[in-house]
Amino acid sequence: MKTVPDETKSIRRRILIPVGVVLISLLVLLMVSLAWLQQKHINTSVDRQVHAARKLFSSSMAHNALLMDNLLRIYGENPGIIQAFRDRDRNRLAQVYNHIYRQLRNDAAITSFAFLEADGKVFYRSHQPEKHGDYLYHFRLKPEAARPGKIFSKVVVGVRGNLKLRVFYPLYHEGKLLGYLAHAKGIDAITGNIKQVLGVDLIFLARKTILQNNQIRERLGTARGAGSAYTFSDYIFLASTLDRLSPTMVKALNRAMAKRPNQIFTFKADNQVYAGKTIPLINPDDSYISDIVLLNDITDETARLYRLTGVLAAFSVLMGGLLFLFFYRHASRIQDRLVTARAKLQDEIEERKKVERSLHEVNTTLAQRIDERTRALQQANRELQASTARFQTVMDSLDALVYVADMETYEILFINRYGAEIWGDITGKICWQTLQSGQDGPCEFCTNKYLLNEDGTPGPTHVWEHQNLVTGDWFECRDQAIHWTDGRIVRMEIATDINRRKQDEEEKKSLQSQLFQAQKMESIGRFTGGIAHDFNNFLTPVVGYSELLLMRRDLDPAVKKSIESIQSAGRKASHLVEQLLALSRRQILHMETVNLNTILHDMTRILSRIIGEDISIELCIQDDLGPIKGDTGQLEQVIMNLAVNARDALPEGGKLIFETGTVVLDENYTSRHPEISPGTYTMFCVTDTGKGIPREVLERIFDPFFTTKQQGKGTGLGLATVYGIVKQHKGHIFVYSEPEIGTTFKIYFPLASEETDSPGVSVQEKKSMPGGRETILVVDDEESVRQLLADTLTPIGYTIFEAATGEEAVELVQTKAPDVDLLLTDVIMPGMNGKELASRLQAVYPHLKVLFISGYTDNLIVKQGILEPGIQLLSKPVIPSVLTARIREIMDR
Repeated sequence: MKTVPDETKSIRRRILIPVGVVLISLLVLLMVSLAWLQQKHINTSVDRQVHAARKLFSSSMAHNALLMDNLLRIYGENPGIIQAFRDRDRNRLAQVYNHIYRQLRNDAAITSFAFLEADGKVFYRSHQPEKHGDYLYHFRLKPEAARPGKIFSKVVVGVRGNLKLRVFYPLYHEGKLLGYLAHAKGIDAITGNIKQVLGVDLIFLARKTILQNNQIRERLGTARGAGSAYTFSDYIFLASTLDRLSPTMVKALNRAMAKRPNQIFTFKADNQVYAGKTIPLINPDDSYISDIVLLNDITDETARLYRLTGVLAAFSVLMGGLLFLFFYRHASRIQDRLVTARAKLQDEIEERKKVERSLHEVNTTLAQRIDERTRALQQANRELQASTARFQTVMDSLDALVYVADMETYEILFINRYGAEIWGDITGKICWQTLQSGQDGPCEFCTNKYLLNEDGTPGPTHVWEHQNLVTGDWFECRDQAIHWTDGRIVRMEIATDINRRKQDEEEKKSLQSQLFQAQKMESIGRFTGGIAHDFNNFLTPVVGYSELLLMRRDLDPAVKKSIESIQSAGRKASHLVEQLLALSRRQILHMETVNLNTILHDMTRILSRIIGEDISIELCIQDDLGPIKGDTGQLEQVIMNLAVNARDALPEGGKLIFETGTVVLDENYTSRHPEISPGTYTMFCVTDTGKGIPREVLERIFDPFFTTKQQGKGTGLGLATVYGIVKQHKGHIFVYSEPEIGTTFKIYFPLASEETDSPGVSVQEKKSMPGGRETILVVDDEESVRQLLADTLTPIGYTIFEAATGEEAVELVQTKAPDVDLLLTDVIMPGMNGKELASRLQAVYPHLKVLFISGYTDNLIVKQGILEPGIQLLSKPVIPSVLTARIREIMDR
C-alpha cells in the first residue's frame, strides 16, 4: 500500500476543509434565498388580495347603500307616510309598512325597518314592534348635521354579532326635520362574493378594546366566551366564510396574529399551511366596524417549495462530493507546485533582505540630512511667523480697510481685520461681487486704469472718495499698484472711514442754507415793512376820505358808486399791506392762550365750503393737546392758506388731513435744526394726497411773490404769509413732499407757559361817529394823514392842534401851552419817534392820554408783535368811524 506523506496530508487538509466550508455555505445560502423568495411571493400575493378585498368590499357596500337609498327615497317621499309619521300614528305606519317590510325582507334581504325621532329614539320598528322607544346605540344622530336629501349610511355590528349595512333617510315636512326612516341589511352576500372572486376566506373579529357597546360585548362574550372553540385573546368572533374553525386552527391563528400584528403572517393547522393578514374594516366616516382576517391556503405552494429544496440539496451534495474528490485526487500535483513556489519565494526573501539593508543605510543618511534641513526650515519659519505677526498686527491696528486684489482676475488676495469685521473673510472671492452690490461685472469706477504707467510698471497713488453700496459708508480710498509675493502686479487699497467728515459737511451745508434762508426772509421783511409803512400813509387819505364822503346824504348815486369803488380798492390794498406785514413779521398780534383743536373745529365747516366737496377733510387730533399763545385770527389765516394751497394741489379731488399732537424734540433732532431749542411743542400737521412738490420748487416755497400758478391766479404771498406768522409766533415750519404721493407741512409751536393775554387792537368798523369837546394834538409826518384826521375830528366837536414832527409838537406845547387831553401820534417819524414824544409829554402832563397810529411799529411799542402793557394803538390806514369810536372809548375810561 502506497504511503501518503504527512506534509501532503496537511496540505490536503488545508485545501479540502476550506473548499468543504465554501460548498456548505453556498448550499445554506441557496436554501435561505429560496425561503426568502417564497416569503416575498406570499407577501406580494397577500397584499394584492388585501387591496382587492378592500376595493371589492367598498364597491359592494356603496352599491348596496345606493339600492337601499333608492328604496328609502321611494317610501320616504310618500305624502301619506310622512303625514302618518308627523301625526305619530303607529297603527297607520304598521298598516302600510308591515306589508312593505315583509316584501323587502323577501326581495331585497332587508332585515330591519324603523322610524326614528329626530334625536335617534325609535318610534316604530316593523321587525321588532315590542321595542318601541329605545335608541339605536350604534349610530348616534346629530340633528344639526341633517339636511334634506342627505343619506346617512354605515356598517355596524349587530347585537347578535352579525354585520349590517344600516341606512338613515331624514324626513322633512315644510322645512322641519320630523325624524329618520332607517333600515338595515346583512352583508353575508358581500363576504361570500369576496370569497368567490378572490378565492380567499374571511374571518370577522371585533376588538374587545374598541367595541363600544357594552350590550353587544356582553351578549357576544356570553354566546362565544372562553369555553367556546372560537375563543380569541384580543377579539370576539363575529363570522367566517369557513365552514368550521377547529380549536387547533384558532390556537395557531391566535399565536400568529399576536406575533405579527397588522403584518402578513403564516401558520400551520390541521395539516394545512395558511398565509394571512389582519385589516381593519372602517366606515366612510372613519368609524371602526371590525377586523377582517384574510386567509389564503398556501399548502400546495409550500409543498412545492419543500420538494424543490430537497432536489437542490441533493444536487448540491452530489456536486460537492465530486469537487471534493477532484481536489483530493489532485492534491499531490498541487503539493509539488507549492514546494517549487516556496523555494522561489525563499530566494526572493533573501534578495529582499539585502536590498532592505542597503536602503536602511541610505535612509539613515537621508534622515540626518532631512533633520538638519528641518531645523533650518523651522528657524526660518519662526522668523517668517514673527515677521508675519508684526505685519498682521500693524494691518489689524489700522482703523481703515486694507485689501489686495488681482488686477486681472479681481480675486481678493488679502483683507485686514477692519474689512473682515464688515464683510467677513472674503479672501479668494471676487472684489466687485463682495465689496459692492448689484454689479454684473467689474465696477465702472474701478481705479486699475489709473495705477499703471504706460510701460505697465506701478504708477503713482490714486486718491479718491467713494460711498460703498453695501454698507452705505463713505471712504477716502488710496489705491496703489504693488508687486505681490509671487511677482505679479496687484492693486492695494487703503480706505479710511470719512462718514463723520461727510456728516459735518452736510450739516455745514444745511446750516448755511438755513442761515441764507433766514437772512433772505429778514431782508425781505425789512423791505416789505418799509413799503408797508409808506403805503399805509398813502392809503389812509384814500380810505378815510372815501368813508367821510359816503357819510354825506346829498351824494349823487353815480358819484357814490364811484366812491364805493375807491373805498373797495383801498381796502383791498390795505389787505395786501397786512399780508406784507405778516410775511415781514411786523404786524401786531392779539396774543392769547388758545387751543389749536378748538380753532380747527371752528374752521372745518368754512374749509369744506372753500375747498369743495371732492376733497374730504380728516381730523386726527390729540384730545389733551397743550395750549399755545397766539393770535386766533392769524392762526386761522395759517390754516386757511395751507388748506387753499392743498386745494390747488388736488384738482381731481383727494384727501386733506389735519393733525395735532404734543411732541418732544430732543437734542438729536435740534442738532439737525439749530434754530429749534429742545423741549415740548404743540405739533400742527397738514397733509394732502396731491401730486407733490418738485425739489426745485421746495427750495423757494416760502419766498414772497414766488408762485407756480398762471399769471393772475395767485399773488405768491400765501405760504410766505404762513411762514411770517409762524415765525412771529416763535414757531417753526417744515415741508416734506414726494412726487405723486403728497405734501406735508409740519408746524411746531412752543407750549404756553402762562395764561396771560395781551391787550387787543380793535379794528372793528363802527357805523356812527361819536364826537366830543376835548382837545387833541395830532402828530404825523405825512400831511395828508394829518389833514384827514383834522377833517374827521373837527366837525364832530374836537379841538385839533397839528404838528409834523415830534420836536414841533414839543415846541407847540411849550409855547402855546394848550390844555391837551389826547395825543394822537404816528409811531415812526423822522427825528423823535412817537414813543419818545409821548414819554416827554406825559412827564409834564401825567394825565395825558395817548393813542398811537401806525402801519409799521419797528418794535418801538411792540415786542415780538405784541403790544407793551398800557399801549393803545390804531393800525393804518385809519378809518374815520373806527378812529372816533376808539377816541371816545379812551376818553371815557
